[in-house]
Amino acid sequence: MDYKQASDDIFFGGQPTPEDLRGMAERGVKTVINLRLPGEDQPELPIDRAAAEAEKLGMKYVHIPAGLKNFTDKLLADVGKAIQEGKADGSVFVH
Repeated sequence: MDYKQASDDIFFGGQPTPEDLRGMAERGVKTVINLRLPGEDQPELPIDRAAAEAEKLGMKYVHIPAGLKNFTDKLLADVGKAIQEGKADGSVFVH
């Protein structure tokens, strides 16, 4: 999976596969933040399965649905808060 490193402890990328989640856990990622809207195409890893897989690997999984229709200051604040809380535990991956 391609990803971008925004800082020492924040990474951004596309929808992870189960293998990607395992690799992230091995690299020290402690929080996965999913910004996809419900119903978006996630054939390999739907939200409920992704959350279970991440938690099984010792990572926190946060789902904050983000889209143009709900892009508000509150949404941005929620994402910022989730990132800051995640950074307190280790690295964060946002997709």
